[in-house]
Amino acid sequence: MCVVHGHRNRMHLRVLEKVELANTITVTMHDKTVYTYTISDIKIYKNTAAFKLH
Repeated sequence: MCVVHGHRNRMHLRVLEKVELANTITVTMHDKTVYTYTISDIKIYKNTAAFKLH
């Protein structure tokens, strides 16, 4: 499981701006380990008080 949490208006997360359900994201770590994740849920919160991981 991977959760991406951050501000949508920041440059470092701008690449995720147009991500849609069923898209994949590939993350390559410094040690060259590669993880591929499939987007299964997208939630956008207006404030952090409503944010909860289930």
